[in-house]
Amino acid sequence: MVAQKKGISTSLEASSHANAHQLQTLYFTEQFHVHARKIEHMYRSAMQDTGAHVLYLCIGFLQFPETQSSKRMFKAPLIHIPVNISHTYTANQHLRYTITYTGDDVVENLALVEKLKQTYKITLPYNIVTGK
Repeated sequence: MVAQKKGISTSLEASSHANAHQLQTLYFTEQFHVHARKIEHMYRSAMQDTGAHVLYLCIGFLQFPETQSSKRMFKAPLIHIPVNISHTYTANQHLRYTITYTGDDVVENLALVEKLKQTYKITLPYNIVTGK
């Protein structure tokens, strides 16, 4: 893999070398811009059409089997953080995307909470986001 040859981690785990102001992606620049433009366009269209906030940064993934006896594994985020996306151009005309927290409520994945309850009879003892 090209990224690994260049010393870029391809792990889905959070890096201990993470920069608080930058996100690492596994896309080359052009591929990244195609995906980021598409996300930004879909976000803006949904906001204009419905007024509903639809873009979330999802963190804290839980891996679990489809059923208790299944070998097929799923991943689901535990926490959804509402964000905005925008782009600007740097002084040397490089495209830069910015993701910012909206200030709206951070929410737990209610569908996952319900899946755990229905399929596994697991009830979380507290709200993942608030700790209460």
